[in-house]
Amino acid sequence: MVSGADFAALDRNTESRNTQFELRIASYLGRIGYRLEFDSLTDIVATRGLTTYYIECKRVASASQLARRIKEAVRQIERRMPRSGFFRKRYGVVATDVTRIAFPHNGLTSGVTPDHARDVIQSKLSDITASVQKGQPSFTDHSILGLWLQIHIPSLVLHPPTPTTRFSSSFVRNPNLGTMALFAQQRWVTQMLANGLSEIHEDGPRQMQPRSSIQIPKGTVCKFDNDILETLVATGELPERADDHVVLSVRPPGLVGPARP
Repeated sequence: MVSGADFAALDRNTESRNTQFELRIASYLGRIGYRLEFDSLTDIVATRGLTTYYIECKRVASASQLARRIKEAVRQIERRMPRSGFFRKRYGVVATDVTRIAFPHNGLTSGVTPDHARDVIQSKLSDITASVQKGQPSFTDHSILGLWLQIHIPSLVLHPPTPTTRFSSSFVRNPNLGTMALFAQQRWVTQMLANGLSEIHEDGPRQMQPRSSIQIPKGTVCKFDNDILETLVATGELPERADDHVVLSVRPPGLVGPARP
């Protein structure tokens, strides 16, 4: 889980973030009292009282893959989830991270204000949700409650300048459910998405703190252009030059190639 790159766009292997997604989904259930199991073929099995949810988690890289990955998850639940008994009820849920569909650059979003940053993400999620509903996902099993769509992405608010993590989700319901499954579906939506396209469990914004020092790794090589630096300090302006102005270049330890300006 801790071996992935800082940003999802830099991942060469998605296993770390796939695991993080599964654990994040499990944490929501754990917080409201479900007993969690990870030792079955299903990604997450969550039980409270006489109700058990079988949850398959998928991170989808593009819109063209979404319908196929949903069908794949539905089939997995159908094969792996035991049938409900008279007392003990079992239901399936497909949890799908659609962050990369909403933001193909898969890196960082921004907004002018916190509300703007939230609205940008929720608008993207609303469009994806509408597209999925229009395509009528195939829930052939009447025990599968529906599809949980999610976006989870770092965001930078410009006013005031604050970094935060945004999480938004929506739920596409299976319309072909019996009475007991409808009650379970409503209970799930109430527990997980009390306010529809809500941002539950998001990391709150934090005021950015300017650093008082810079940590430079051992072995770093720095090179100054003395003439440009002296002019900049003396006048506050860069001298007129035909080429680019590079006051300082830095070569981190182990870097091959030219130093970085």
